[in-house]
Amino acid sequence: LAKVNAGTTVRVKDIAHISGIRDNQVVGYGLVTGLASTGDNSRSTQITNQNLLNNLGTAIENFNDIKKGNSAAVIVTATIPPFAKNGDRVDVIVSSMADAKSIEGGILIQTQLMAPNGEVVAVAQGPVSVGGTDQSAGGSKVRTSITTSGRIPGGAIIERDINTTIGDENGIKLVLN
Repeated sequence: LAKVNAGTTVRVKDIAHISGIRDNQVVGYGLVTGLASTGDNSRSTQITNQNLLNNLGTAIENFNDIKKGNSAAVIVTATIPPFAKNGDRVDVIVSSMADAKSIEGGILIQTQLMAPNGEVVAVAQGPVSVGGTDQSAGGSKVRTSITTSGRIPGGAIIERDINTTIGDENGIKLVLN
């Protein structure tokens, strides 16, 4: 704590941070399935579906054999805190990439989340939650949120420890905000 003018107290953590300690952003390309005809109709999503099924051992000759609209291509993002350890969970944000009407009620299929250097840091999977409410009156209905993006609380598992170096043999460095 530091004293400032006329007895006002300011905490060091409110005006500075330790150099080298920061969050890490990760991103991945994934697929949300289980949509009730609200998914997208893009060719890339159909190809992704075909590749997913092929990787799981199911041979699909033509991506058109997969019904359109029941899945959506998504970008998955997360912020990994400093000092994260293997097995820790973090929230993820899931956002539609194509013409999906909604990803509400869908399940994100296991998606690798990568750092900017291409290293896989976490893996995300789970049911997507979208916010908002439905309101109806006099035969009209309105939705009070955007349903093409959502969250998965605790939906990513950290796959490796995040090593953060704090200072050196001379001490730590504080950086003013």
